[in-house]
Amino acid sequence: MHRMRYLPPRYPFRTTFGYSNAAYMTAGEIIPKVTGLPWSEYVENVILKPLHMDHTYMRTEGISLKDNLAKPYTVCCNPEGRLTRLPLDQLDNLGAATGMVSNVSDLTKWLLLQTDSGRVDNKRILPWSVLNQTRQANTIVSTQKHPFFPLKYQFYCLGVGLLDYAGYTTFVHSGGAFGYHTNVAFVPELKLGFAILTNQDANKFYEALLWQILDAYMQVPYTNRHQYFFDKARVGEAQNQARLKAMNQRVTQQTPLPLPLTAYTGTYTHPLYGTITIQADKGPQTNERLRVYFQHHPGLTAQLEYMDGQAFRLTFSNPRWGITAVNFRIANQQAEQVEIRVSDFVDAEPYLFRKQ
Repeated sequence: MHRMRYLPPRYPFRTTFGYSNAAYMTAGEIIPKVTGLPWSEYVENVILKPLHMDHTYMRTEGISLKDNLAKPYTVCCNPEGRLTRLPLDQLDNLGAATGMVSNVSDLTKWLLLQTDSGRVDNKRILPWSVLNQTRQANTIVSTQKHPFFPLKYQFYCLGVGLLDYAGYTTFVHSGGAFGYHTNVAFVPELKLGFAILTNQDANKFYEALLWQILDAYMQVPYTNRHQYFFDKARVGEAQNQARLKAMNQRVTQQTPLPLPLTAYTGTYTHPLYGTITIQADKGPQTNERLRVYFQHHPGLTAQLEYMDGQAFRLTFSNPRWGITAVNFRIANQQAEQVEIRVSDFVDAEPYLFRKQ
């Protein structure tokens, strides 16, 4: 949180909606200051236990040991677009932003509370004044009528999106982690609530199904929502595959390095992230490759393969971090900085690391 000041804003203040998990993480740090309990214990005591959400867990640590766990997969970030099993995401450092692991059965209990003003089985769980406050619009997302959906105004409230969909007040929120995409929606006016959980994160099915269900319950004339998202995804995937193939061609040309590997090795720093270390790869092709190690992700590495100029292909050991192009800046025959990019799913911002 302290270092977030070093991340430049993408937009001028109060001009454009931009989603960030930092505020949720901050809220998670405020809870123990007010209640004396860690955010996870507080949520368990106030919400999970009264709702009997007995299979919802507030931390990801040790979750792989649980029975009946849906394994995470992706088809992103490889030239073949093949289905790839992912390691379970470690999200506890983000705490209240992404820490909860749940299932449809438990989320149904949360949705029953939402559609009955904070009650379940006529038992008050949350005060209506509190629940209602979370539904008040705080940020304008859009006031433009959507060209393909009966969607006009979009706002962001306290932890949930507010939509005017087909004339109904509709609350939605999506979520994602490595190998997972989710959507939760409720329409109090219709006593409707549902959750969509998927364990393949390079898909738009979780979006298409959301709108298709809303259409059905709101008696919107049938439109194939799948086709809309599928066509957009197909274009995006084609662009991504073209990008990966272009980088592969540049690598396989085997252009000689303009500098020795030692010109690029060393420790680099970023004021927000910390340090990365670049070392010569100890594999059979030491003369061509470098490897990157990350201070705050001890289980993660990335391989640098030379393309041309001062550009390298960066391939992360965890496929979901992506395959990107990085460029070094050279001074006096030595690298002095490098800009690291990861997949947009992880972080849309580039990080400029300077050599120590």
